[in-house]
Amino acid sequence: MNGEHPYLGEANHRLLVIDSVKNFLKKNLNMNLDSLRIKIGHLFFGKRAFPFAGRDIGFVYDGRAKYYPVDEELSIDSGIIILIDEVGSRFDIGISEIARDDLGLYFENVLINIRIMKDFPDDISCFDSNEFFFEIYSINNYGTLVNIGLHNLEDIRKLSSELIFNIILFNLERFS
Repeated sequence: MNGEHPYLGEANHRLLVIDSVKNFLKKNLNMNLDSLRIKIGHLFFGKRAFPFAGRDIGFVYDGRAKYYPVDEELSIDSGIIILIDEVGSRFDIGISEIARDDLGLYFENVLINIRIMKDFPDDISCFDSNEFFFEIYSINNYGTLVNIGLHNLEDIRKLSSELIFNIILFNLERFS
């Protein structure tokens, strides 16, 4: 999908954005970037949630919905994945974890989104700003992301993977 994205389709711009996102995450979240995997694509909140096709198998074993990507098994693996989307007015940086069960690879139920507003369409300097917003989403049984408020911390703890929950926990002051 990298070449088809309306904003991130141009290779030089895409590389600049990926590098800016890595620096942003290192600076603001102290994330270990050694094995960071990044995907470019549309992150539709309130619609299909991911930049590649998948199948939704909800409430398989433990009451949590799971989203299983199809035909992407060779390009993704278990662990943290960063999903980047750009529109005219903002960047969305999705932080998710991919796990594996006997059905295959799937997205863990809770995804963090960092929304960074741009001053103008070609603005990359927004990654240097301290003005950004954290949002927490849960995958529902239809593969749709549903916003979860921080006041539902017990639900977040129950639904999220340990890695994602630790990112939320160690950045609570930024979420409020």
